Amino acid sequence: ALQAAPSDRKQFLDNAVSNARTTFPVQRPRLLALCAETARALVMQEDATRYLDEAIAASVLLSDLIEDGPIEKAKIAGTLVLFGEKDKAREILDKARVASRLPASFFQPLGLVRVAEGYVKLGDRAKADEVWLEAAQNAKGHVHPNARVINSIEIYLSHVRAGVEPSADVVSVLQSIERGEGGDGVMTVSPEIEQVRNRYIKQVTDQSKKKGSAPDKSSSSGKSI
Repeated sequence: ALQAAPSDRKQFLDNAVSNARTTFPVQRPRLLALCAETARALVMQEDATRYLDEAIAASVLLSDLIEDGPIEKAKIAGTLVLFGEKDKAREILDKARVASRLPASFFQPLGLVRVAEGYVKLGDRAKADEVWLEAAQNAKGHVHPNARVINSIEIYLSHVRAGVEPSADVVSVLQSIERGEGGDGVMTVSPEIEQVRNRYIKQVTDQSKKKGSAPDKSSSSGKSI
């Protein structure tokens, strides 16, 4: 759309939006956000705002119990900063930071680093370093050495994406992973995160019970198939 002739740009973008709306749910937020950024670059502000609203709505539908939820929400926050919606971006990042502690421990640093990148875009380097340090400490605590190494690489790559050098505290933790240290468990979560986690677990449990107690319509006639 950006490289097309002016007369063709709208059609290219419409096609992209159509594809973004029908692709896998986990991909919709970032693709709709990309469409919003493209529309903004093409000075199609009304369309840009509409696509960004769709991206936010699509990200809300992603569960925070899997790593994609907080990761994709953090990415949306970055787009909001681009649109000048800094307060809304910070609100999403603050929630995504909490949500990043809900998935399995291996995936927690992956969510946290995306949150840190969002804070960099906000211009809050101190908060970003704080979250990167949390990611590094969680990575170090993982019981499997390969997981510790993989996540340490992801933390370095996150700094590359953000265009900043790791803080001395983060470097210290990552270097300890390189020496083979760690494996003593991830950081304990705050009461706030524990409450959110328990609420999600209760929701999943209640939904499972409802499904288990629902009558099987396929066998309601009593006939065997």
